[in-house]
Parts: sequence; structure tokens; C-alpha cells
Amino acid sequence: MIVPRPSADFEPDVVLLLYGDPNDAVTRALVSGRSQLGWPLVAVSTQQLIDVIEVGDAWTVAGRRIEPQRTAVINRLPLGDRLEPGDATAAGTMARQALWSRLREELGRFRYSSSLPTATSIMGCYGSLLDQWEDLPRLVPQLRVPEHSAPSLPRALHGTVFAVNRWTPYSLGKPLDEALAAGLPAAARLDYVLPEGSLVHLAQVGDTMFFPNPPPTMTPSQQQAMVGAARALAAVSPIRILEHAFFLGQGAPILYSSFPVPVLSGGHALYPELVMQGLRNDIKKWGGRRSA
Repeated sequence: MIVPRPSADFEPDVVLLLYGDPNDAVTRALVSGRSQLGWPLVAVSTQQLIDVIEVGDAWTVAGRRIEPQRTAVINRLPLGDRLEPGDATAAGTMARQALWSRLREELGRFRYSSSLPTATSIMGCYGSLLDQWEDLPRLVPQLRVPEHSAPSLPRALHGTVFAVNRWTPYSLGKPLDEALAAGLPAAARLDYVLPEGSLVHLAQVGDTMFFPNPPPTMTPSQQQAMVGAARALAAVSPIRILEHAFFLGQGAPILYSSFPVPVLSGGHALYPELVMQGLRNDIKKWGGRRSA
């Protein structure tokens, strides 16, 4: 496990866990290992957040006053429709976005938040594969992503071209002709040149990370490139808990996706330790960047 030097800048009075799925790997690690976290943990389900929590200058949780500037909040609220726009009416979409905007404003008041709601996820994420491939290289200039084309960004592609639903970051899609025959909707279609090699995952909590499936062929320079990309994101991104998938072949790694749910690494024996150690370090360091 790759662990940064800890900082003692911020010591919260309490850690507030907002969760949707009790089987979420981050939620499980925190609830089952709360004694190892170092601060009191208060777990609040989505339903409790809606029905019971009183929100004002301070939050009131089960009669306890929660001061945002003295609290770290871990956002594990539901992904909802898991990034897919769905069939919601315009009024329903506007109501949902209004609720998410209010929640984003509220969570933004806390000294530390593991993520803030975004337009496509109440848990917070980098959006679709197209969003990631366009936006993340701007945050990390040396980051490599697949060559790609979409109806809104048409490009000529050469090589083994696959097509994927851009809202499914854990699917590689199908060869282009098979995807077209299967009726992949044009609005969701994203074409890309399949990189060489296989997928390698990197689990990250702030600056702390580990590889749950490192291949024996991974070189030190490839490992450093992936760790460097993750650390560069951690230096600028408000999303602190992620799982990255990189294509790893003979050359430099190519990022396929970044996702706030640890689909592969969450079941690894080391994951609870990553959550605890990562959050202890990140709450101190990242929370310390904001003045009280």
C-alpha cells in the first residue's frame, strides 16, 4: 500500500457518514472498524437524512449538534440511476437537480467532505466516459486516455475500434460492428480505439492507494505513472474516494475510467485498511487546506 506522510492540520470532533447502501465497501469498512478511525463516527442513512436530520447553521443528528466546520463528512449516498439519464420527466429532473444542488451547498459547508454531489451523481463522480476522457487530461496534462469519437466530437479512428455506452464505465463495450448490430443508441454511443494490454485497477482514498490486481508484467515506471496520475488528481479534485481502471500494455498506462464505487477493489482484504488509513490521512491533510 502506498501511504503519504500524514499531516495533523485538522482534527474533527466527529465523522459523519451519509450512506445509501449498507453493503457499500466504504460504508462497511467504516461501520465495522469505527474504533480504528480515530474520531467518533455517526452513520446516517438516506432515509434518516430525509426524515430526521435538522439542517441549519449546524446539523442536528439524533439530538447531537453537528458543527460543519468541526466535522468531516463521508458521502456514500446512492448513485441513484448509476449515471444513466433515464426516463424522468423534465419536472422530475429539475426537482432532483434542485435537491442535489441544495445538498451540494450543505455538504460544501463541512470542513472536509469526501465528495460533493455533481450533475450526474449525488455521490459525486467525473461523469460519463466521454466526460472523463475529455476533462481529466485537462486536470492531469500527462494523463493518457483512449483515442475516441462521439456524435458531438466526431474523429477518424484507426485500429481496433470498439463502441460502448458512455454511461457504463465498467463495460468495455463491443467491436463497432457488433455494437451497431445490437442497436446501441447513438445518443449514448462512444467509439474508441481499444488499447493494448489488460485492465489494472488502482484503489484510492486521498493520497493513499493500492493495486488490487497488479500483473506480474507491470514495470516500476508503469506503476509510478499510474500512482502519479492518481496523486495529481488528488491534488486538485474534490472527489477523494475512487477506483481507477488503466489499460496496461507495453508502453505508458492509458486511463479507461475513474469511479467512486470500488467495484473490484472493494472485496479485497486490504480495502478496509485502505479506507481507514486513507481517511485518517486525508481528513487531516485535505481538511486542513480549508480555513476554519
